[in-house]
Amino acid sequence: MPAAVIDNDVLAAFADIQEATGHDLLALSRALLQHIHVPVQVKAEYERQRHRSPVRARLLDSLTPNGTRISICTSYDSAVVADLELVIDPGEAGAISQAQKLNVPLFLSNDRRARITAVQYGISVLSGFSLLAGLHLAGEIIDAGILVEYDKKVPVRLDTVPRLYAETNTTLGLTLDGARVARLASQTVHAIRDRRGAK
Repeated sequence: MPAAVIDNDVLAAFADIQEATGHDLLALSRALLQHIHVPVQVKAEYERQRHRSPVRARLLDSLTPNGTRISICTSYDSAVVADLELVIDPGEAGAISQAQKLNVPLFLSNDRRARITAVQYGISVLSGFSLLAGLHLAGEIIDAGILVEYDKKVPVRLDTVPRLYAETNTTLGLTLDGARVARLASQTVHAIRDRRGAK
């Protein structure tokens, strides 16, 4: 299982969904990720949002530099961060720098520019939706309901869902056959479309 560095947008979305549904998505993610690093810059961004929910506050209070599965990450190259801050925000810059310094292969972010930048640094990327797709593929999420909740928070283009499922299957090394991947992606597309149509 790979380790990952997480961006504030995914962290915040996961906390908000936990607040709404009771599902601890960070805990579920442990089935696919060896460790989740929260950069100090991301923690600072997240700290400013503490007041938005009790879940956010509890998560912040639980983060330590030596956590066993999720921890604060303080190892980064300040020169790289300074260069990256010219094109992306401080949290994303810190995340990419720390992934590079610690040789962490995966960056979790919803920000398109940050994901493009991470790939330029040789780091694989997944959005929060893609990580949940991975949990769906791995059987940790038994239906598409959580992905529907995530779409409420961070809308996804439905025509991209089959590709996101296929890419996640490869990125996380899940090795499911293409037909199963396509079937689960189709379930998610229909569930999101039904929810949107019911609005």
